[in-house]
Formats: sequence, structure tokens, C-alpha cells
Amino acid sequence: MPRHRPGADPVGADYMMADAEVALLADARDREAVNRRRIEARLAVEGVAWDWADATGDIADLLEAEAGLADIIVLNTAFADHEPPDMRAIVSDVVMRAGKPILAVPQQVRNLDVSGQALIAWNGAPPVAETLR
Repeated sequence: MPRHRPGADPVGADYMMADAEVALLADARDREAVNRRRIEARLAVEGVAWDWADATGDIADLLEAEAGLADIIVLNTAFADHEPPDMRAIVSDVVMRAGKPILAVPQQVRNLDVSGQALIAWNGAPPVAETLR
């Protein structure tokens, strides 16, 4: 009986792994499509301008790149208890690098009263102070 050689592909394991990866990717895309329809339906009645971009890569880098012309970035940590992604780290990265105002929204919030109180944190830089004026 032949012995297994290190590095050999027993019974096409590489092909089975490729099939599993394709199935996982298809499942992720299906979930993303459902999420997109849900978000688009909600945004359609909010009365605010918005845009959607599909991209693959590091989430913080993608948010920073896509928000280049945005006035404000709205984030939450809805997936903070799931791994991956680590939403706390992603939000922290975006806050520190984006150079944009960030509106941090708790998951349970369903509307925003802009006449209420706000907590503003910044590094004291003159451009930020000018924005706040």
C-alpha cells in the first residue's frame, strides 16, 4: 500500500477546498445582497443623500478611500461581538485616519434628533475648530 507523501493531495483535497471556498463566497454575497436591499429601503425614506460602493479589502482603508468627498462618515459597531470583522478596531482606525467628522450611531437608534445634545471629541486642530464654528 502506498504511503502518503508530505505535500501530496490526498483524494483531491485541494479541489474540495476550492469548492468550499466558492460556496462560502457565494453565501457571503447572498447575505450582502440581502443587507444591501434592507439598507437601501431604509435610506430611501430618510431624506438624505447617500451613495453605495461595493469593494473588497481592508474595511478601514476602503471606508477612508470612499469617504474622500463625504461631509461626514456614519459608523457603528453593530458587529462588534462577531469575529471577523473587529468593528471596534475598524471604527478606531477610521476615526484616527479619515480626517472627517464621524457620527457614531448606537445600533438601537432608529432616528436622529439633530436639535439634541452632542458629544464632540477632537484633537484641537484649527481646521476642526473651524468646522465646529
